[in-house]
Amino acid sequence: LAASLWHAKEYDRKKVTKGKVDTRTVENPPFGYDIEYCVWAPSKYRAKSGPYPLVLCLPDAGQRPFDHLTEDWVSGDLRAAVVLAAISMPEDVSAWTEVGGSGSPGGYANLMMTFKEVTERYAVDFDKIFIAGKGAGVAAALELAQFAPDRFAGVIGFAGDAGDTGHENFRNLPVYFAGGGQKASAFSDAMAEAGFAEAVVNPGGNEDDIFAWISATARDSNPAEVSLTPRLPSPNKAYWLEVPKTEEIEGRTIHAKIDRATNEITIVAKHVSSVTLYLNDELIDMDLPTNRGITICGK
Repeated sequence: LAASLWHAKEYDRKKVTKGKVDTRTVENPPFGYDIEYCVWAPSKYRAKSGPYPLVLCLPDAGQRPFDHLTEDWVSGDLRAAVVLAAISMPEDVSAWTEVGGSGSPGGYANLMMTFKEVTERYAVDFDKIFIAGKGAGVAAALELAQFAPDRFAGVIGFAGDAGDTGHENFRNLPVYFAGGGQKASAFSDAMAEAGFAEAVVNPGGNEDDIFAWISATARDSNPAEVSLTPRLPSPNKAYWLEVPKTEEIEGRTIHAKIDRATNEITIVAKHVSSVTLYLNDELIDMDLPTNRGITICGK
């Protein structure tokens, strides 16, 4: 199904700029303000040679997207194999982690509108889409990634420290800090202690190290375990699990686990009234009766 959807995009018919940074504006933005981004495609880019990894880049505060791509992402190996898209963020840094909406710029709206447009135009591997932040963009990248953790293969921090984002929604979302400070180390330690995906802190990490990590990392689209700490307005969904959007309640959590060998699903939740599961043959044996093996615990 994924391959069918990918080919249905007809990427080979899309005209794209290759081998240089192209400045573009999101077509028909729904929020009443323009969203500009810059994109790089390898000089030998061909849709039929794809799919290509995609890195959605958040520049540092005060840095233009064009300058970010021409000054910070210059590794020849990476540029030859990866599509890069640098996103213009709101002038107010405090709005970088806001959702945004009609007439009100927000980092999440800018990120996801650029995500949508680039993936419509370029032959992108949907299991290798990363969000990367530089400087002040590192904390923003972590915060925005946990709004929709199932969309990304990983988060990259470049020459900046983590912010105050918790690790709770990163069970299946790995992180790579090229640089980082005390908060990045604390985030990595919390991930390790919880048994979540790896959060690497490499104080001397450079573009070649990031490219090696990208090459070895892919999104797990059907993880056996999902942990979610719902917030408003997001997240309320991750992978194959969704909970209703309600008021934000302190301590509201849900953890679900699937054992495909026994076709058992176990859900442990707190302050969650109901849950919707989106199942497929990768997760359970759909030929077995659907009314067996679901255990729900919680309050």
